[in-house]
Amino acid sequence: MTVNSENDRFRLYQKSKRVTKSTLWIPMKLVQIYLIIVFILFVFGPWPWPIGDKIIVNLYLICSQMLLLFGYYLSMKSRDIVIVRNRNIPKGKKTRDINKTIKFLLIISLFLFIPTYMSRVGISSFSIKAFVDAFISGLLNPGDQYHYKLSIQNQGSTNAVILILTAITSPLRWLLFPLTIVFWDKIKLKLKISAVVLMILEIISWVSIGTNKGIFDNVFIIAFSLLIKISISEKKYNNLLGRSKSKIKLILFSLASLSAALFYFLSAIKSRMGRVNYFNKAANIYVNEESLILKLFPDFLSDIVIVISSYTTQGYYGLSLAMQEKFTSTFGFGNSWFLLSLYENITGDGGLKLNSYPFKIIKYGWDPYINWHSIYSWLASDFSFIGTLLLMIIIGYVFGEVWKSVLYKENIYAIGIFVLMMIMFMYFPANNQVFSFIHTFTAFWGLFTLWIFTCKIKL
Repeated sequence: MTVNSENDRFRLYQKSKRVTKSTLWIPMKLVQIYLIIVFILFVFGPWPWPIGDKIIVNLYLICSQMLLLFGYYLSMKSRDIVIVRNRNIPKGKKTRDINKTIKFLLIISLFLFIPTYMSRVGISSFSIKAFVDAFISGLLNPGDQYHYKLSIQNQGSTNAVILILTAITSPLRWLLFPLTIVFWDKIKLKLKISAVVLMILEIISWVSIGTNKGIFDNVFIIAFSLLIKISISEKKYNNLLGRSKSKIKLILFSLASLSAALFYFLSAIKSRMGRVNYFNKAANIYVNEESLILKLFPDFLSDIVIVISSYTTQGYYGLSLAMQEKFTSTFGFGNSWFLLSLYENITGDGGLKLNSYPFKIIKYGWDPYINWHSIYSWLASDFSFIGTLLLMIIIGYVFGEVWKSVLYKENIYAIGIFVLMMIMFMYFPANNQVFSFIHTFTAFWGLFTLWIFTCKIKL
C-alpha cells in the first residue's frame, strides 16, 4: 500500500497504536464526573450558601461544563488533527534517550531542592536536623507548623535569584515525575530510586510546613501520570481482561493515595482550628446537618464530608457574588495571583488588582486572601463572564489535542502539559491554580511552547 501524504502516514501510525474511542475520552469523562460531583455538593451539600440568583449561577456552571465538553468534542471529532513534525525522542533510541533525559532532570531538581524548600518555607539557612524536626512536627502538629510558616514568611522577603531560577527551570523540573512514571519500564534502577527519593522529600517538605496543597498536587501528579502510562500501554494487552486489571490497579492506587491525603487534610484542618468548623463567618452560615448529602454518609464521615464540601464549593459562592459586579478589564493580569503580583512589583501600581472580581467582592466580606472564588471569577477579570464561557471551548479543545499528542506520539512535553491541565481542572471550583504560582505558570507556558514546536495543530 502506497502512503501518499503525511496524513496517510499518520492514519497508519494511529491505526497501529490501536487507541480506542474509550481511551480518547477517559480524561474528559473524569473531569466531567468530578465537576458534576462538586456541583451536586454545591446544590445539595451541607453548606447552604446564600446565593442571590441560584438559577443564573447554576446555569452558568452547567454551561461552562458543556462548553468545555464541546471544545474537547471538536478535538476528538477528527482524530488526525494533531500531527506532523515530530521532534520527540526517536523510537530506536527511546530507552537510551529517556534515561539521559531523566538524569538531566534529576540533576537540576536535586540541585534546586534545598533553595526551593528554603524559599517555600521562608528561611535563610538549611540544616538536615531542622528539616527532620519540621517533618515530625508537621505530622504531629500540622496546624502549628502551618502558622509558624506563615509567621516566618510574613517577616521575610522573597529571594529574587531563586525566583528567576524557578521561572527558568520549572518547565524541565515539572517533567521529572511524570516522565519517570510513564517510562518507568525503560529507566535504569538508580534513576528510579533517585526519582522516588526526591518525590518523598518533596512530599515531606510540604508536610513539614503543614500545607495540604503540595500533598494533593503530588497525589494528582502520580495518579494522572499512571493514567497516561496505562493508556499508552493499552496496545500491549491482547484482551479486555488485561486492560481491566491495569485500570483496576490504577483506581485502587489512586483511591489509597487520595484517602491518605484526605486523612492528613482533615488532621491538618483540625490542628489549625482545634475542630472542624461548622460555621462560615464570611457567608454567615452554619452547616445544615439535615442536608441530603450528609444523610447519605455515616456519622463518622460527617466531618470529612463537611470539610471537602466547604473547600470544593465555596468558590461557587464567590462566583455568585462576582456575577453581581460590573466588568472592568484587568488587561490580562487579573486572572492570576502571580501576574497581579508581577504587575505590581514592576509598576508599583497596586490599583489594578482592585478591578479584578476577587477584590471587587471584598465589600461582601469575601476576602481573596482567605476565601476561594473559582477559576471562572479569576478568568472573568480579564475576559468577562461571557468571554470565559468561550474560553472553556478553547481549553477543552487544547486539552483534547494534548491528550492525542500523548497517546499517538508519546510527546514528552504533552505529558507534562496534560498533568498540569488535569490539576487545573481539579481546582476549577476553587481558583486558577496552575497560573497562580510562578513554578506552575512558567512550567505550563514553557512546556506549551516546546509542544507547539514539536507538533502542528490543524485548525
